Amino acid sequence: MSEKSIPLHSLHVGVAGVAVFPIAQADLTPDIRREIVVPHRHDHYSCFFTRQGTLHITIDFQPVQLTAGSLLVSWPGQIHQVAPPYHFQGWILVADAKLISPQARSFLEQAFTSPALLQFTPAENDWFQHLFLALHAATTSQSSLFHTEAGHALLNACMAQAVKLLDAQQQQQQQAHSRRSLALTRQFRHLLQQDFLTSKKPAAYAEKLHVTVSHLNDTVKAMTGFSVSYFIQQEVLAEAQRLLFYTDLNVQEIADQLGYEDVKYFSRLFAKGVGVAPSLFRKQSQSTQPG
Repeated sequence: MSEKSIPLHSLHVGVAGVAVFPIAQADLTPDIRREIVVPHRHDHYSCFFTRQGTLHITIDFQPVQLTAGSLLVSWPGQIHQVAPPYHFQGWILVADAKLISPQARSFLEQAFTSPALLQFTPAENDWFQHLFLALHAATTSQSSLFHTEAGHALLNACMAQAVKLLDAQQQQQQQAHSRRSLALTRQFRHLLQQDFLTSKKPAAYAEKLHVTVSHLNDTVKAMTGFSVSYFIQQEVLAEAQRLLFYTDLNVQEIADQLGYEDVKYFSRLFAKGVGVAPSLFRKQSQSTQPG
C-alpha cells in the first residue's frame, strides 16, 4: 500500500544551527496557521517558552497546555501540532540536535515524564527570559567572529538548566522512592520504545531487565501511577494512531505490523484505549486536514 508523506519541518537557520524567535499570535500568518495545525515532525529540537497567555500543543497525540511561565521541550521525530485559539506571547528556540550535549539529550528522551514540560517559578521565569533575550541577540548579531560560539554556549546553558529543573521536578514528584527505582523505570521506558512491536507482555521486559514481573510492575506503578501493561498499550496505541493518520494501510495491515494476528482483537483494544474504532479515528483525523 502507498503511504502518505509525513510532514517534516527541517531546520533552516544557516551554519549556526540554532535560532530564537520572539512570537505572538499576531505573528501567525494564515499560511503559518495552516502549516502548524496539521500534525508534523521536526528534524531538530524545539523549545516553546510561553511568557503570556496560553498555548495548546499536542505532542505524540497527548494534549499539552502551556500557561504563562511554561517551557516545553520537543525533540526530533516527535509528532506535534499547535491548536487554536492562539492567545499567547513568548519565544521559540530551534536547534540542531548535535549541538546539544549527549547527556542532556539522553535525559530528555528517556525521561519517564513525557512530554518534557516545565512550569517556572517567577525567578526561573526571569532567568529564562534573560537567557532567551541573550540567545536572540547572539544568534542575530554578525558583529563578532564569536557570535556562533556564544549562541552554542547559551543554547547548552538553556538545555542544561531545563534538564536540571526537569530532574528536580521528577525527584520532587518521586521523592519517596529510591534512585534505583527511578533508574529501573527509565530503563523500562527506554526498552519499551525499542521493543514494543515485538514484546507485548510485561514478562519480556522483566526478563531483559533481570527483575521479576511483580518487582518491575510494582516499581513502575509506584513511580508513575501506571502499570507496565498500561505503558505497553499506550506505546502500541500511539503507533497505531500514527499509522492510521500517516499511511494508507488498512486496519488488518496495521494490526499485522503491530504484531496482532487477530484484527478484531486489535480493533477492540484500539477502541477501548482511544475511544473510537480505528476506521472512525482515521475518518476524524482526515477531516482535520486542510484542503
